[in-house]
Amino acid sequence: MDGKLTVVLDTTLTPALIQEGYAREVISKLQSMRKDAGFDVTDRIAVTCQGDDELTAALQAYQSMIEKGVLADAVVFGPAPDDAFSQTWDINGKEAVLSVKR
Repeated sequence: MDGKLTVVLDTTLTPALIQEGYAREVISKLQSMRKDAGFDVTDRIAVTCQGDDELTAALQAYQSMIEKGVLADAVVFGPAPDDAFSQTWDINGKEAVLSVKR
């Protein structure tokens, strides 16, 4: 509150906001993995994600955003290929195995 001005924020986490939060966290982890794997910033990659049903549903809902955010040609849901750079992450309390491959 400042004088006659009052601002009210609704901090309720809706299912859509929670899903978007998962997707944004995965994008952050994948960007770190790109760097750790030694990829150039312009390299197109393939991504695999493996997690529980709730996390998978959220990432599928935001698949396009993830692909654009990390320059992925595809995001596949399931186990990582043997020749991919993989890591296990905590995504807002959910375990996920993410992998990247040029």
